[in-house]
Amino acid sequence: MILTGSMAPNIEAGDIVLSSPDPDPELMLGRVVVFEDPGKPKQVLTHRVIGFNADGHYVTPEPLGPGGAPYPAMYGKPDKASLDAMVQQTAIYFRERENELLA
Repeated sequence: MILTGSMAPNIEAGDIVLSSPDPDPELMLGRVVVFEDPGKPKQVLTHRVIGFNADGHYVTPEPLGPGGAPYPAMYGKPDKASLDAMVQQTAIYFRERENELLA
């Protein structure tokens, strides 16, 4: 689930995104990607890719990783624990806002 409006108007805060693996990094430019936060294991990030640096790290228009370092590219399927954490975060988000959403 998207927590901020940094990708509005195409993707808004509160939107839920589904992702699929894209094995070809060349096709990722301009796309929204989902990957594990290198500074916070098991936390999933969603950002639009605007380029790659020489080390093969994503470059995004949003704030970069810890200390301004680009996020490392993660290719392939997330593991079960990452997906479980994402579902749990989504459930908590909606549970905390249930009254607002149903009003």
